[in-house]
This record gives sequence, C-alpha cells and structure tokens, in this order.
Amino acid sequence: MINLHISRKQPVKALLIMEALKEETRQKIIDLLLSSSDGLSLTEMQQKLGKTLPTLIFHINLLEKAGIISWKLSKRGRKTTKIYFAKEKLISIDIDIEIFSKAMNLKRLSNLLDTLIDKSIESIGQIPRKYSISEIMNILNSDPLTATALNDYLETYEEEFVKKLLKRYSDKILNLSRIEPDNLSKELRIDVYWVTKMLKELKLL
Repeated sequence: MINLHISRKQPVKALLIMEALKEETRQKIIDLLLSSSDGLSLTEMQQKLGKTLPTLIFHINLLEKAGIISWKLSKRGRKTTKIYFAKEKLISIDIDIEIFSKAMNLKRLSNLLDTLIDKSIESIGQIPRKYSISEIMNILNSDPLTATALNDYLETYEEEFVKKLLKRYSDKILNLSRIEPDNLSKELRIDVYWVTKMLKELKLL
C-alpha cells in the first residue's frame, strides 16, 4: 500500500525527497525512527548518532520538509517535548523528465517567484491564494513546464513566498493605524491567507 504519492506535477517535492534520502546522516535518522515504535526526541537521536544538535536539526528540517518525517508534542518524564517519527514508509514518485528538469535549479525558481509577485497585481489584479498553471504562464510569459515547476515550488516553499511579500509590504503594514486581515487584504490586493501569514510573521496577530 502506497502511503504517499508524488505526481509528475510535483517535481520540487520529488527533488526534495531524493535529496533527503541520499545523505548518510539522514539515512541513519530514518532508520532510527523506523525502528522506534514511540518515536524519538532530538536529545535521544543525538545520543544515538553522536551528532551536534545544530547538525541534527539541519538534517531533521530537510527530512521534515520532504514530508518523510513529522513530529508531535509528547510527555517524556516531566517534560513536554517534540517527538519525531517516520511519517511515510511507502512513497511513490512519478517523474516527468521534462518537468523535473525545470525544478533542478531552485535558485532560478526563487527568482521567478519574485517576478511572479511583482507582476501579479498588474497582470491579474491581485496576489491570489493559489495560482493556476495558465495564470503563471500568462503573468511570466513562460512555458507550461516551467509554470508547473514554479507552482509546485510555491506550494512547497510557502514560507519563502511570505518572506518575499514581507520584503515588499512590511513597511506599509507597520505604518497602518488599524490592522485587520480582511481590510488589509482588500487594500493590498493580496489574498487574506497570505495577509494572515504576514501578520503572524510580524507578530501582529
């Protein structure tokens, strides 16, 4: 039974999974979590692997981003701590080489995301919650393969999209006397989903 299926239209997610699985320390982390029925804390993994905490956190974050592991809060003794566990044991990945090749250069996709933000309001009148492939193609005058890869990049790296928005709009938000997500969404012409995330990042919600 397949627990997680990555479609051909998710090349960035496929790339993240492959990158996550190929490194030795991350392989050891996965092996540990698969062999533990109750999951493990960072401290427990550090004791077993002999890695520094910053190194372990780096690898854990990559595995979590790839969707291979997850965590939950649980009591260990008197403390409540994050307990990590292997999220998926069976993963199916479909790869369209043409689309996948567009996802290999993540820096280029990041730059295209900047352009998408800058041209969205001019082209379609708003920054929506989600873009369709055709909208991305029209805004950037791009081919469908690049648009598909960029769409998956945006869905995978939402936090980067929020930071790019903040770079452009944080000063305007902070200078407002009254901040309400719905009103701000209309004023900035940005979907309330992204406005809410920006306000939380600015600690205004």
